[in-house]
Amino acid sequence: MKVQEEKSNQRIEFAHALRGLAALCVLIGHFTGVFWSSPSSVALLLNASALDINMPQYFLPLHFSTIFNFGSFGVAVFFLISGFVIPFSLSGLSRGGFLVARFFRIYPVYIVSISISLSIIWAMGMFISDKPFPFDFQHIVAQALLLRGWLWIPSIDGLSWTLEIEVVFYLISAVIVPMIIKSKLAGRYLIIYAILVPVLCIVGIENVNYMTGHYQTAVLYVTYALPFTIFMFSGTLFYFHMRKVITSAALILGGMTLFFGFSIGLAAHPALKVLATSSYLMALIIFSAFYFARDSFRSNWVLDNLANISYPLYASHAIAGYAVIYIMVSLGVAAWVTTGAGVFIALTLAVMLHRIVKVPAMKFGKKLGKDLYPKEKSI
Repeated sequence: MKVQEEKSNQRIEFAHALRGLAALCVLIGHFTGVFWSSPSSVALLLNASALDINMPQYFLPLHFSTIFNFGSFGVAVFFLISGFVIPFSLSGLSRGGFLVARFFRIYPVYIVSISISLSIIWAMGMFISDKPFPFDFQHIVAQALLLRGWLWIPSIDGLSWTLEIEVVFYLISAVIVPMIIKSKLAGRYLIIYAILVPVLCIVGIENVNYMTGHYQTAVLYVTYALPFTIFMFSGTLFYFHMRKVITSAALILGGMTLFFGFSIGLAAHPALKVLATSSYLMALIIFSAFYFARDSFRSNWVLDNLANISYPLYASHAIAGYAVIYIMVSLGVAAWVTTGAGVFIALTLAVMLHRIVKVPAMKFGKKLGKDLYPKEKSI
């Protein structure tokens, strides 16, 4: 029994390491890429004036291709991991218990993170750029509750869009996964999902101009978010393969079908047409390689620790890190020093949020979910 448990834990270890790799890639993408290549976008997030800067020569090798982006790759890996691990949670919790546990996993950390980001944005406008605070109460509430996308208004921190999609995925998973988790046709159900969703997206976008108000913004957001859930369910296919519900051939063919559906869904939406799928395809390839090497995989101290703080790191790093780098660059500090300082601040903040907010909130949420919604016998 002990040997089986150790083997099971070893098999999940690959996903934990990938979570750390994804966090590292997001930092590389944002702090060595976006900050230097899109100074106007960063300035808009910080409520500041754009800096006249160019990417330092020693950062250029990190951005070796126009079709690969570290940030997109990291996000794609996070999405695949979510798809892979969600069935584990749903197999041990009722639907209601799962949603309660996920609520306390996502929202406490994010509400604290966005509060810190808003404070920094206010301070940047007040003391650095002499600009008024740009957000009203409705915008802030929608952002904090991860409902911003439904109103189709700009993201305050530039990263909440992925967390909003995670929430949509949790809701869909709570409905779908318990029904198929023990079915031998699980892979086919996901393929059907990958076929139906692009059709719904195409129909929705074709008719969105005939809608007004919240109906229009809701359709715009739903057709934006759903294609990513197809990609996330690619990770779920690996769960079913590991549980021997589907064969290796079904995993490969199913993965190709889901990626095809994901690509069509992206192409249907005007805001997603420019999103290159190459980074997502690379993430799927890397995830597959880690998965098939899972039995011989060994943990890594750096990736393990990054994985532990990956969510608070992702939720809080952008505005805090950008602000530190912005101020230091304005003072003439070397780029490698400013970037290092940004990474240090982001990691320090993430460790604090992990210990003070994330861990207690997750423990409370899981217990509350089990108490409020005992596990259903049918799941």
